[in-house]
Amino acid sequence: MKKRMPIYDRLMRRMEKKPSGCWEWTGYRNPHFNYGQFWVAKGRHISAHRAMWIALHGELTPEQFVCHRCDNPPCINPDHLFIGTLEDNNRDMASKGRYNHQKRTHCVHGHEFTPENTYIPPGRPKRMCRTCMRELAGMTPEEREARRVYDGSVRRNRPPRYKLKRIGSPQSASNEP
Repeated sequence: MKKRMPIYDRLMRRMEKKPSGCWEWTGYRNPHFNYGQFWVAKGRHISAHRAMWIALHGELTPEQFVCHRCDNPPCINPDHLFIGTLEDNNRDMASKGRYNHQKRTHCVHGHEFTPENTYIPPGRPKRMCRTCMRELAGMTPEEREARRVYDGSVRRNRPPRYKLKRIGSPQSASNEP
């Protein structure tokens, strides 16, 4: 059976150093978000920057996010990565003006985001429409659930089906590939 190359070596083969200091992933990238995709097994992948963190520091919990200091989605430079929670990631995103909801002028039901019609929950960057909140308050639980499904706001929260193990120890992260 063919022995698999260590994760770190596989990652380093598919990156290019940029003058900005970023190590850009040259393999497949998610066409919508531009994050590098690292193939773990047949049909299974994780983000390349997450794979780099795992290769250097070991496994992450599902609550941990690997965030970019450089705001360059294909970057896998360990010096540009840090660990945070979903809340940390959202706060970082909002502070840098990259949160999609900041660009929207109307809610999903067409109500305008005006100062009078906008509610921002404490600790969360997402704005909420006060008109929609009033409408939801007057609905039964079944009607609210039907509206959530119709809006597409129902998310499946599945645990990962695979476990990426740290294979081999990388040499210095500053070495050339």
